[in-house]
Amino acid sequence: MAKKRVHELAKELKVSNKELIGFLNSLGYQIKSHMSSVPEESMDKISEHFKGEKPKTKKESVKKTPSKKKTKEKTVKQVAKKSTEPVKKEKKQEETKVKKETQEAKTK
Repeated sequence: MAKKRVHELAKELKVSNKELIGFLNSLGYQIKSHMSSVPEESMDKISEHFKGEKPKTKKESVKKTPSKKKTKEKTVKQVAKKSTEPVKKEKKQEETKVKKETQEAKTK
């Protein structure tokens, strides 16, 4: 039997890579990613464990995404713009105040 990668075996057993990696780690194997090789001696345990379970259908495995809200969501730019507007107004007020003071100082 040739060595198989985690992702290949997971596809055959119709389970996610994460599930298979978690199971192998619980058996004591140090599997880090979906590209790691599955040890041959663990093939029997894996097939027994996952074939005994009911394979998930696409609808069960896909997480539900929240539906789009009808209310308008603010973009990051809009939020940033609103948060900087008071600062800009204050700056302009300070600048005009400084200009007036410098003009008054020049005229005296």
